[in-house]
Amino acid sequence: MRPIILTSVFLLSVLSASSAGQSILWAGDSISVEDASSHTLVSPSGNFSCGFHKVATNAYTFSIWFTRSADATVVWTASRDAPVNGRGSRAEFRKDGSLVIQDFDGQVAWSTNTSGTQADRVQLLDTGNLVVADAGGRELWQSFEWPTDTLLPGQPITRYKRLVSASARGLPYSGFYNLYFDSNNILNLMYDGPDISSNYWPPPDLGWQNNRTAYNSSRFGSLDKSGVFTATDNTLLNASDMGDAAVMRRLTLDYDGNLRIDWSKGCKRQFDLRCDDDKVRFDEMPHVDFYGFDFNYTPGLTFDKCQQICLADCSCEAFGYKGTGECYPKFAMWNGKVPNPWQAIYLKVPTRVRKLKPTVLDSHGHTCLVQEREANVSSSYLQVKGNKINFAYFYWFLAAVFVVEAIFMAVGYLFVFRAEPHTAATRVRVDEEGYAV
Repeated sequence: MRPIILTSVFLLSVLSASSAGQSILWAGDSISVEDASSHTLVSPSGNFSCGFHKVATNAYTFSIWFTRSADATVVWTASRDAPVNGRGSRAEFRKDGSLVIQDFDGQVAWSTNTSGTQADRVQLLDTGNLVVADAGGRELWQSFEWPTDTLLPGQPITRYKRLVSASARGLPYSGFYNLYFDSNNILNLMYDGPDISSNYWPPPDLGWQNNRTAYNSSRFGSLDKSGVFTATDNTLLNASDMGDAAVMRRLTLDYDGNLRIDWSKGCKRQFDLRCDDDKVRFDEMPHVDFYGFDFNYTPGLTFDKCQQICLADCSCEAFGYKGTGECYPKFAMWNGKVPNPWQAIYLKVPTRVRKLKPTVLDSHGHTCLVQEREANVSSSYLQVKGNKINFAYFYWFLAAVFVVEAIFMAVGYLFVFRAEPHTAATRVRVDEEGYAV
């Protein structure tokens, strides 16, 4: 009986390791969508997970996400435009060397196309990179070469790859915004819609003022661990918390077309909200906005109606309102406070909380470090007696100008009349001589 007991213990240890997460799939291993919550690949540090991620009631994608994030923040997705069924689908590392995603009917929805190679493992690395490698560790395929809307530290964007935004918040499908290197070797943000396409960053009309250079042929950009993004065209982006390499960062092209590094910076309440209308109020933050996370947008509303929409929804933390009647209820306050002279944010707070002091951002201040000075007028020019100013020197100056002008006019008058003959003998009448032709 002892061998049986030992075997049982061994099997239990293997099963518990599998449910806790492993970093490698060997040839013949698979992950079932039904076991999505319990069977995932986990990087050795535990920072990243890979497996089936639920995107709708019965739709899943094969994705990589931050393990410890509250909302399972996704950083990569295979076949983002073709989610698979929530029943019968599986990810399988076949013995021919390919990692494939099969839908419920057995059809291959996505593949690494590495069949016929010497691949013997699929591994999730601590960098968040999913690789197909051979026995010697040579990488035959990697997710870093196929980005979706996110770059992780060390993951490059190149001349052949681009970031494509999601179509909407919480949806995996490809949207209309692209980050890519154009034919002039410049890194651009482009809106590529069904009817029009237009580059919007850097501003095309500024040209050389964008401080970009086209004199590079490598077309390469990446985010480092300290929060700095650099590219070969002189693009330089710094995260607001730049310097701390222990922070888990990502650069994301969000569904609203904004390119962000410090996506998690923003405003988070330190109290619990209730749905009782008589126990909450709205404190105004004038001339600011918090981009994104609008769960609704309704034009043509009065301020009171917009406020009622936020009051009626327990998940509404604030709302933005423009005087033109545009209402933006928000369920989160991430992405950072930015100046907006045409809008105000109204925070929902319990009545027991001390009233928020209004904060107005100076949207008209200098961007550059300009030192303003007042021009000092000479005290001899403005003689001050009591509270009155004596313009004595000013009046003397005007009088001198007048005298000089009078002298010039008199001299000119004498010169003209002295040069012109006035005697009757020398005067010639036009009507007698006619016009000389």
